[in-house]
Amino acid sequence: MWSRLNRAALFRRRNGSLQTGSQRQLVSTWSPLTTAFNSRPEKRINFTKNEVGLFSIPELTSFEGFYALKEKAIFKTEDLIREATSGAERTRKMVTIFDELSDTLCKVADLAEFIRLAHPQANYSHAAENACITISGIVEKLNTHKPLYRALQQVVDGGTDLVETSDVDRHVAELFLFDFEQSGIHLKEKDRKRVVFLNDCILQLGQRFMA
Repeated sequence: MWSRLNRAALFRRRNGSLQTGSQRQLVSTWSPLTTAFNSRPEKRINFTKNEVGLFSIPELTSFEGFYALKEKAIFKTEDLIREATSGAERTRKMVTIFDELSDTLCKVADLAEFIRLAHPQANYSHAAENACITISGIVEKLNTHKPLYRALQQVVDGGTDLVETSDVDRHVAELFLFDFEQSGIHLKEKDRKRVVFLNDCILQLGQRFMA
């Protein structure tokens, strides 16, 4: 459904070293930008009242904030699923709900992926990796979520929504529907669960071999 959530692996990089006689010479292949990012910062006086966190995200004043971001995304996802499957009670376009659902998951996963690959501190990298794996697992389950699929299918097959839609809205809805069908949504329950399990295994194994 949201294929950009397939995550690459985190590999640690180490500096090589040469030793000549009694002297030890460090040989670095890092770029100036990488060196600056991994250098220990000098302690500076904080003139602001509060730390704002990484990328000005309040939760990320510490690595534990990734767990908070992950939980918020999970709760928001559950709310959006209920809204999408609420039938006649729904007041927004189906494609708008799906777009928000995609954004809710992707903005956490994309941020976590970057921090996992780029942050020099292991606790941040590990927390970010955990968030990536969790969000990817949620996406795989949504890809075979029958009630969500039926709600979208009803809108696409009917050609209309409860709210007025444009040609672009209808095209995007068809793309979401196609992604569902690519993930085996039409299979029997036992086979669908097997697909979810295997895809989750693939994602986690991929994190061991891809970068």
